[in-house]
Amino acid sequence: MRGVVLNIRRRADKSDLLNNIKYFFRRWGLPSGFILLIITGLAAGCRLSVQVDESILGRLDFLFVTNLPERLDGGFPAAFSASFASDFLFVAAAFLMGLCPWGAPVLPALAFFKGLGVGISAGYLIVSYGAGGLLFYLCVLVPGLLVFTAALVWQLCSSCEVYRRLLSVLFIRNSIGFSECFRLYVIRSVKSLVIALCAALIDSLLWIAFAGAFHLV
Repeated sequence: MRGVVLNIRRRADKSDLLNNIKYFFRRWGLPSGFILLIITGLAAGCRLSVQVDESILGRLDFLFVTNLPERLDGGFPAAFSASFASDFLFVAAAFLMGLCPWGAPVLPALAFFKGLGVGISAGYLIVSYGAGGLLFYLCVLVPGLLVFTAALVWQLCSSCEVYRRLLSVLFIRNSIGFSECFRLYVIRSVKSLVIALCAALIDSLLWIAFAGAFHLV
């Protein structure tokens, strides 16, 4: 009898575990996947940063943090515009891809490419400025990057949701509730953009307040 009870308990425990795993992937699988892609891109960017020509990085400064002297000399407006321009491009691209039938493959690519840019920036700073570059990255750039990463992951998840609804309209001819879904999508996208704006402000304020203390120029 005791063996029967233990067997039932084991089955119940396995069932609860499977239900918890299913719930986790249903609730957090999508954002976890995007975060994993960003981390993968970060690792690839760190490795790639030692191989990319500096002139190429200079032309891509609107995406990567490379031209430190120019940004520091430009003061707050230059730091803010450079930071927000990059963030805006990613949020706007995620918003548009959510409304495109071919947008699904691009959304994971955006997450990976953002991580790639973060990794290239980190690698460039460490290779070019050593310990000072690492401290600069951790103390000045990482806070704003974390805030923006949260905004980007939220936007990417919202884009995936509206993309699924768009497919149901195009192929299943089920347009029930799509207008409300689109309205919520626009609201969420505006909120993501506001968070990105806050991230750029944090990045710029830390940049102006503390960048000179690291003697990178």
